[in-house]
Amino acid sequence: MPAALKYLFTFFMPMLVISYYPAAAICGWTENSYFKGFLALPGGIAFFLMASFVWRFGVRHYKSTGS
Repeated sequence: MPAALKYLFTFFMPMLVISYYPAAAICGWTENSYFKGFLALPGGIAFFLMASFVWRFGVRHYKSTGS
């Protein structure tokens, strides 16, 4: 994969997805974006906790295939 695409999908796209609703709440782009903007932080924390649980589960149950 070219370095530019790797950078785009690793850093730029996730930042756009995460920051849209808080930015919409601050700018007032839609009527209900204020509520969604405040849900972005607890949603991010919930996603992080779920991902860390899955990571720890996978590491705990990992069985090596090497020597």
